[in-house]
Amino acid sequence: MVQNRAMVGQSPIASIIIPAHNEEFSIGRLLDQLLTDVAPGELEVLILCNGCTDRTADVARRFEPRVTVVDLPQPSKQAALKHGDTLATVFPRLYIDSDVEIRAADVRAAGRQAASALEFLAVAVAVARIETPHSSGSSQAGRAMALRYLRSPAIWAAGLAGKTASGAKA
Repeated sequence: MVQNRAMVGQSPIASIIIPAHNEEFSIGRLLDQLLTDVAPGELEVLILCNGCTDRTADVARRFEPRVTVVDLPQPSKQAALKHGDTLATVFPRLYIDSDVEIRAADVRAAGRQAASALEFLAVAVAVARIETPHSSGSSQAGRAMALRYLRSPAIWAAGLAGKTASGAKA
């Protein structure tokens, strides 16, 4: 169920899709970093809790209405990414694992520094920091499967992927 989707009069600079399966220990850290000093409506942030048996959704809901939390019954990262794409309204899109730390300032800086949307994604990947002490341990195989869904032109590096509007049409 989708709850509290907040958009305030302006178009977001990016959609951020976060698939989360039993990530109660890392999702809050990511959202704290990402949402610090973010203006209302500046980022579209979708949390896709997929088959969680812990408090992931509860932790993510503490950040509403700045995020949209969706509960999906199946524990499938690929299905979560696909569902997130149906809800997202803007490009570029960043697909972020919950064990990645990236700040809104990094997303903004990437946008200012990049001449193209694909460069925007490359810069965002370059500034992301990976933290994994409590992550659910998504495998390389799981990330490879998610990348096949995202298709080219997409960038994938250590838990963060991105796609432009042209990549969605590929």
